[in-house]
Amino acid sequence: TETGYMKSGSKTDGTWSNDAVVSCSLPTGRYTVYAQATDEWQKISAWVALGTVDVVSAPAAAPSPTPTPIAAPVPAPTPTPTPVAAAMTITPYAVGSSIRNAARSSVSTKSYTVNKTYYFVSSLLYANGQNSGLLSIGNPLTLTSATPAICTISSVVPQDNSGGIFSLATINTLKAGSCNVVWQFAGASGRAATSKIMTFAVK
Repeated sequence: TETGYMKSGSKTDGTWSNDAVVSCSLPTGRYTVYAQATDEWQKISAWVALGTVDVVSAPAAAPSPTPTPIAAPVPAPTPTPTPVAAAMTITPYAVGSSIRNAARSSVSTKSYTVNKTYYFVSSLLYANGQNSGLLSIGNPLTLTSATPAICTISSVVPQDNSGGIFSLATINTLKAGSCNVVWQFAGASGRAATSKIMTFAVK
């Protein structure tokens, strides 16, 4: 029940009003508003219907959508640079014997005859000249005869000479002609494979 207060006019002919607070627990629905007057002599009038009021539930707030997580971009892996193997060079020499530190000379400065045994050594060095003062860095070489009817390979062994380890080869001449042999380095970590053809005339 709420008390009405006169807003305008007289007590016998005026406008009366008040604000009514509706409890949140009030069930929804349509309610009829009634008024009853009491005068100064405490005489009470009958109830008079003033109208209806609709009580409705407040609209529920729509839930905020859960944001879709955005995956952080995965950085592309940095490629590991492929190491570049250093270029190598093979240099063959003629030697007079298989003894250590035998004098070396150019292959072309010697004469070669049939049915003889000859000795050769080859060095292996970095082509850029950065060899730390060595005359041969010591990786093993192989030797193959491209003209086996003219000359054959008896052996190829490492030889520790002053200035580095060389490859010592023993070659047998069989008949006159051009002896062609191929020195080969198979390559190693940081060192590129390479080869060298050695040719000499057999008389």
